[in-house]
Amino acid sequence: MRRIGLIVCLSVFMGVLGTPPADALPVTGGKIGVDGGLATGEGDIGTGWILGANYRLMSIAGPVRLRADVTYQSHGSDLSVLGLAGNAVFSLGSLYGLGGAGWYRTDPKLGDGSDDFGVQLGVGISLIPGIHLEARWVQIDDFTTFPVVVGIRF
Repeated sequence: MRRIGLIVCLSVFMGVLGTPPADALPVTGGKIGVDGGLATGEGDIGTGWILGANYRLMSIAGPVRLRADVTYQSHGSDLSVLGLAGNAVFSLGSLYGLGGAGWYRTDPKLGDGSDDFGVQLGVGISLIPGIHLEARWVQIDDFTTFPVVVGIRF
């Protein structure tokens, strides 16, 4: 069942990014980004680290872009989280907000892992061209995490 959920999520995710509707705004190029930082978890989960990569489509009109994110988060011996999410990014100059949904694989070191859909909201700021700081709120089933990352886009 988990594999079916993952296959469906990946298919929808790639379909959204790969085939825009006929009346969609023209899209040019895109930017790849990598980031890393710290993440806190609720309850007994301590502070951990997070690494990620993303691909942001560049729209030639309007402030909204689509972004695909892949993340890996570790909280030492307590928990690890692998995520694949699609986000809408709304830019206002150097500030931006994002929101989206995705598939997350949580793997507690003791017990069984689970595949869940989750949602995320975040805010970010472009510090200098190519460098950004971002804070996110991610809700995965009944687990909440708060990653803060610094990244580069090229």
